Amino acid sequence: MPKKFTVKTHHGKYLCADAAHAVVGNRDAAAAWEHWEVVKLGGGKVYLKSAHGKYLSAEPNGTVVANRDAPKEWETFHVEKLGNKRVHFKTHHGKYLCVEPSGKVVADRASPKEWETFEFHKVHSH
Repeated sequence: MPKKFTVKTHHGKYLCADAAHAVVGNRDAAAAWEHWEVVKLGGGKVYLKSAHGKYLSAEPNGTVVANRDAPKEWETFHVEKLGNKRVHFKTHHGKYLCVEPSGKVVADRASPKEWETFEFHKVHSH
């Protein structure tokens, strides 16, 4: 069975892929749409698969969506571990995933700071 995780933003909200495959970071609680399957590729690289079976993707212009059926380069993220379950996600394009205070998710930051920091929490199945 795949391991599922929640991804909590620096602002205390959860990363979510909705039914229209938009990605937001504005959820107060983590339910099914805020669960992500982490597919490890080795070398610190991962794919993130949404609850809808689509892969998180960072486009060259910084747009972030979760609408890919099959992962390729744009769906590959390098996880930079910071300790204490905290990470940065670096995209294939060399930019960092970011959640702004409004909940908007982008992948256009040249270097990681607070808004580019996330926490991984394993979802325990019952």
